[in-house]
Amino acid sequence: ALFVLPFHSLVNEKSKDLEKILAPMYRKRTPGDGRSPVAVRAFAGETEGAPLARPLGCPGRNEIVAVTTIEKASVTISRLAEEGRLGELCAVVVDELHLVGEEGRGGTLESMLAKLRFADRRGACGERGNSQIVAMSATVSHESLERLAGWLDARLFI
Repeated sequence: ALFVLPFHSLVNEKSKDLEKILAPMYRKRTPGDGRSPVAVRAFAGETEGAPLARPLGCPGRNEIVAVTTIEKASVTISRLAEEGRLGELCAVVVDELHLVGEEGRGGTLESMLAKLRFADRRGACGERGNSQIVAMSATVSHESLERLAGWLDARLFI
């Protein structure tokens, strides 16, 4: 899963929160070597490595949820599409969706979501079907939410 936030500080904070929530679930799956999978990892700024770099089931430590900035998420979606691995992505959570309409970073967010929707419509997201996109914003008008929901082929929950 990919959790997309606009600011480094939010990425770091959310990854710690999610780690606390998810870690107990993954400790139960610890292999014989005592190493458990990394449930959550933050990727912001100069963080080393690439989000979701290893295919699921690949030996080594894989993160289950990558918490990223908009820019890192966009690069991740492009890389997964290139590698034919979008089917591994079960969910993309975007907080602060209203940034789509802003100059600069809004275009990056819009492009990332458009790539996901395009790949999904082409069937590139695997046999499982659609990658679920969960988009949130506390500052978008109802009319704008309806337009965004239409663009994303989404159901709207208020």
